[in-house]
Amino acid sequence: MPKVELLIVDDHAEYIERVIELISGERELKYISTANTYADAVRVIEQKKPHIILLDVNLPDKSGIDLLRYVKEQKMSSRIVMITNQATPIYKKQCLALGADYFLDKSNDFEMISTVVETLSAEIRN
Repeated sequence: MPKVELLIVDDHAEYIERVIELISGERELKYISTANTYADAVRVIEQKKPHIILLDVNLPDKSGIDLLRYVKEQKMSSRIVMITNQATPIYKKQCLALGADYFLDKSNDFEMISTVVETLSAEIRN
């Protein structure tokens, strides 16, 4: 079974560190990449073709929703988990309609990230 490659896209280094710490015990992860901007994320996505992308809605150069749209338009098989502090019903509805697999509130759903990554990893491997 192939190991899973993960990309975390967020402009807050501390948050990325917390997520990495949270999921570092996931045995099925082969590689964790990070990006702080839309442009960086596009480069990593094109090079590595990650299986799972943890994607913040708010990025400094473009919206994470724009990046979600890009991934889906490119017909990539990456599974997308939107993570945001703006977990409004409007954003959630928009992201899920565009093809996000999960929509999580950064603060309230933080502990769920490891479960979601584990669930998606199992689906990808099967």
